[in-house]
Amino acid sequence: MVKLISAIFYFFSALAQAQNNPNVACWKTEINYKTNKIYVSEKIYEEHRLYWSTFNKVTPDPFSLSRAFLVYKAEIKKTEKFSKDKVKHCYLGCRISAETDVPTTKYVAWSKEQDDITDCKVKTHFEIKDYEATVDGAQHPGPSQVCEKYCLTHW
Repeated sequence: MVKLISAIFYFFSALAQAQNNPNVACWKTEINYKTNKIYVSEKIYEEHRLYWSTFNKVTPDPFSLSRAFLVYKAEIKKTEKFSKDKVKHCYLGCRISAETDVPTTKYVAWSKEQDDITDCKVKTHFEIKDYEATVDGAQHPGPSQVCEKYCLTHW
């Protein structure tokens, strides 16, 4: 349990550090979700980052976040069999919501994309469609087989 709590605190501190480090020019290494190319200006990047940073309005309690993390760890291996990224997002949203609730899952989806737009890595690019797929899955919670069937059909 101590490791889990430590991992959660590490995640949030890393997120805060990435967001608050003015020396990092993330716009040069992040992909613009509208053009699917590297940002051409810091201004556009900052507009997108700011928009997304204010998008989430609810922060779940630490126990719900811990439970969501445990579900993620238990289910991530299963997502490797899905060829489409959005199916993976949908499936994890469905499973996390089944074990927690929709607001927690929405927060996890938002937080994942928040990390993607602030981590300064090309490989982990921010996509609103990823968030939408996760939230869609969250709104159809169920056991593994139900989630898989729903997400393969809809995404």
